[in-house]
Amino acid sequence: MNKAISLSLLLIWLPCAWLAIPNGCQVIEEPICKEIYNYTKFPYYEDQYMAKLEINHHVLLVKQVKSMNKSWYEKLRFFLCTLYFPVCSSMNKPVRPCQSSCETARKIAEPILKRFKNQTWPSELACNKFPLYEIDVCIRQSSVTNVTSTPTPKISQKDCETTWSSWSNCSKSCNPGYSKRHRFIYKDGSCKKYNEVNPCHLKDCGIKYCSKRYHKPTLRLFRKNLYTFGIRGRVFTVEQLGNYSKVGIRISDVLFTKYHIKRGKNTINVASSCVGTNLISQRDYMIMGHFTGFHPHQLTISLHGGAVETWKSKWRVQVPKWARK
Repeated sequence: MNKAISLSLLLIWLPCAWLAIPNGCQVIEEPICKEIYNYTKFPYYEDQYMAKLEINHHVLLVKQVKSMNKSWYEKLRFFLCTLYFPVCSSMNKPVRPCQSSCETARKIAEPILKRFKNQTWPSELACNKFPLYEIDVCIRQSSVTNVTSTPTPKISQKDCETTWSSWSNCSKSCNPGYSKRHRFIYKDGSCKKYNEVNPCHLKDCGIKYCSKRYHKPTLRLFRKNLYTFGIRGRVFTVEQLGNYSKVGIRISDVLFTKYHIKRGKNTINVASSCVGTNLISQRDYMIMGHFTGFHPHQLTISLHGGAVETWKSKWRVQVPKWARK
């Protein structure tokens, strides 16, 4: 039995105006592909953003072919669209373009690539990697001849829109990464997914962290430890040096001090073999500690006596008041 994909395997919709978007499928947003078929299903990417980046690598070639021959353009476009925006089907695995579609696209594109860019057909698109129509499941242009005549199912604003999802885990376990969340918004008659990205930084790589945190600043702690400096600064490096650590900090505000402190880049010595879990680079902090050494005096914090907290605007008024009492 011929295993090639037929229209019965594809989710090609009858002209009913109120059908919902098929489960797991999305309305195609890429302009050159949505003219061929309506829906795509992504086994490779979480959304259409990455697929758009992939197909945009070939956009100049597609435009060049379109200016030369309309039939060539349609064949090349079909191969690239079904490759990067797989047709929405009832199958669990993606339906790939047939080897014959790849060969047709290669024969059209390769002479143009050689002539204008001195390039050959990309090795990652080698046609022997694609299934044969006679023995495997694949899709060729004739399979979707009538798809574009099918009206796009509509979805109501109520069925589409969602609130923001929860933030994902940070993309990196140490050093700067990002987390993201998404929501669906009804716009221009279709349901679209919007992503929001937020930087995150759980800890610094290669640093030994203690199980404890530095103290939270309070008036009681201030009086008990008799701090000799209080600053606002952005930590840009944390460096482990044997039994102690160094914190590179860019000081923006001196809240109080016993000795002169210059704004700008400075160093804070950490008088312990590990670093408190609430001191991470790329963040703004309010830090209170003590001077050690003589000429020059060194800024020092310790795990049992230092006070560190993420910067809040209230510290600009509150901490200098503590120092004056």
